[in-house]
Amino acid sequence: MATTSDAILLDYYTGAYMRPATEAERNASREAAKQDGGAGVILLDADSTILAADDAGADDAARCYVSE
Repeated sequence: MATTSDAILLDYYTGAYMRPATEAERNASREAAKQDGGAGVILLDADSTILAADDAGADDAARCYVSE
């Protein structure tokens, strides 16, 4: 899992630090920010796979965002 040194993954609901963000998570969060108006919320399953809202398992996925 390649990480981006200055980007961190945070829990959307609590703001709690989760871990360093991967480049894919950072890019997905940036794209999501264009759609959701700013927060850049992404959905991650238990294996840290980025999910779309209509993917199977999305209801149970962690809501996260990347801070740089």
